[in-house]
Amino acid sequence: MPPAEMPISPAVDPAPRREAKALLDRGELTASIALYRQLLEATPDDVALRTNLGVALHRSGNLTEAIECFRAAAKHRPDLAVVQANLGLLLAEAGDRAGAIIALDRALARDAAQPDWACKLAELRETAGDPAGAELALDRALATDPSLPAPLAARADLRYRRGKLDAATSDYRAILEMAPATAPAWNALGLIASVRGDNAAALDCFRRAVACAPDLVPALINLGSTLIGRHAYTEALDMLEHALDNDPDSAAAHLNHSVALLNQGRAPEAARAAHRAHILDPGTGVAMSNFLSALQYDPDRDAASRAEAARAWGGHIETQPRIALPARPRDPDRKLKLGYVSGDFRGHPVGIYLTAVLPHHDRTRFEIVCYSNNRQRDAISEKLIGAADRWVDITAIDDAALAAQMAADGIDILIDLSGHTAAGRPGVFARKPAPLQIGWIGYFATTGLSTVDRVIADERLIPSGETAQFTERPLYLPDTYVTFAAPSEAPAPASPPCFARGHVTFGCFNNAAKLGPAVIRLWAALLARIPTARLVLRTGAFGDPGTVARFSALFREAGADPARIEFAGHARRAALLAAYNEIDVALDPFPFNGGITSVEALWMGVPVVTKRGDRYCGHHSESSLVALGLGDLVAADDAGYLQTAASLAADRVRLAALRADLRDRFARSTLGDNPRFVRDLEAGLRRAWAEYCAGGR
Repeated sequence: MPPAEMPISPAVDPAPRREAKALLDRGELTASIALYRQLLEATPDDVALRTNLGVALHRSGNLTEAIECFRAAAKHRPDLAVVQANLGLLLAEAGDRAGAIIALDRALARDAAQPDWACKLAELRETAGDPAGAELALDRALATDPSLPAPLAARADLRYRRGKLDAATSDYRAILEMAPATAPAWNALGLIASVRGDNAAALDCFRRAVACAPDLVPALINLGSTLIGRHAYTEALDMLEHALDNDPDSAAAHLNHSVALLNQGRAPEAARAAHRAHILDPGTGVAMSNFLSALQYDPDRDAASRAEAARAWGGHIETQPRIALPARPRDPDRKLKLGYVSGDFRGHPVGIYLTAVLPHHDRTRFEIVCYSNNRQRDAISEKLIGAADRWVDITAIDDAALAAQMAADGIDILIDLSGHTAAGRPGVFARKPAPLQIGWIGYFATTGLSTVDRVIADERLIPSGETAQFTERPLYLPDTYVTFAAPSEAPAPASPPCFARGHVTFGCFNNAAKLGPAVIRLWAALLARIPTARLVLRTGAFGDPGTVARFSALFREAGADPARIEFAGHARRAALLAAYNEIDVALDPFPFNGGITSVEALWMGVPVVTKRGDRYCGHHSESSLVALGLGDLVAADDAGYLQTAASLAADRVRLAALRADLRDRFARSTLGDNPRFVRDLEAGLRRAWAEYCAGGR
């Protein structure tokens, strides 16, 4: 904001004054400055001359002398608001925030009805850590005229940042009453609705913002993000690509673009978009976490490149200083305090698995603290809260403060259940707030952090030949790496539908991110091999007509008739489990297998055909199948996958037997015997703790 000039006055010699002003207006700054200096020699106390000299000096780039001019003018006429305001504006430009605040405050005390000054003062006060004073400055301006657009918008935004959502909403609504097509106000109301969990209202507001300003990048990004949350990936991509057309260097647009691409099975494109977001904004870890995650879905990314990327990012995160841990006894037999850290203590695979674990911990030997990085709560959350000794909401705590708190809490073993997923806290684990840190369910690859000591696995999940992919050492459990609690909402398994239909029905309920081109080609070959077979694909993405059209085209290109494929969208868990009664054989995607999806299919009596992978997430189903005595359903390659699926589909006797027997197999395995699994888990944790006590990692 440039300083304001003062009009010429009919003083001693008006002609030279007019000439100096004309030179200033024409941009002939050197001549103007010289003439103003000459005039000031005759009338050194003339505030108008000194002010206009300050303006000329400022325009010529001489900020220091300009400030001195305004200081002198303010000394002569401290009562003139414009002089104080000019001084304040230039002090702010020079980085003297404290001096600028004093000068602008003096200016507004004399003339409060100056919206630009009020907005600048508010900005300075907020950056100085005084948001209440910033709001007061805007209140003072609006008291003179409640309809001043700039202070009203500034106050609305400030109130939003302060978390005063009701007051912010009132201001935004006032803006829209005066100017209904104000896109930033609609966008802000959408953000408030999102914070409050009202996604329908958020969607409506973002749509209104884009309707008012089709090229407003923040609104396009927010609309795209909201559409992603509703599985409307095709429209989300349209919005985000339009945002990128308008701002190719928007990190937020690239980041959300990567999420939408991944959910349409376009892993290589998603990885490139996430990496671009990281390049544009290296300070945010979310983009790099998305990049590392997307690599796991890409069959063409080899183990070395995936591991190298994770280690490079882990090394970057670990530049943060580590926490100094308080002294504690290295006693292998004492009661241990376990800290579970996750953003998914809810109706999510992590939360579902943990309902089978936390209630069975031996409380005489272990104390359980859950650090929750998500405020959403549901029935699963309530079960987990009831099973923990202590529950800590960490959503508003930054990494450094949280690490310090965990160290003070005396956590012995800190267990990471999120890794580089959306609500992960790798920056906390990088600071090493516990003597022993272990990764487990929730992330599907190495974190790349040398500060995470171990990763819980079984020998199928991380075979000996793949340990080099990890910075963590495997902590092997004897049978399975997870256990599963019988879901109360699951119906009894029905007879295989092929008996009534006369044809086999294959199915996959995994998310569409896992259904890359190689998977589609293999499944198309299977349908060609069994001409009467049908395929059911069910996941949230297939509630989006555009995504269905894309996958139908991919199957058609691979030689399969899309009419033989049923696409179904999101279903609640009870309905999803019941839908397995319409499936004879579940097909597992690759290189990223089903995790809990495969376990749920098996619980419903549906056998899962999988292909042995080359990465942690490519062994999920293998681990579960071997635990249930179904290792023959793990194929070594594409040809084996086709043969296994076709043979199983033709063996109705075996399909019926598995339908009747699989739940008993669960009961005989630690996959379904929860107390037995937890004893194995606790024994593994004790072994790792004993190694630490003996001086090892």
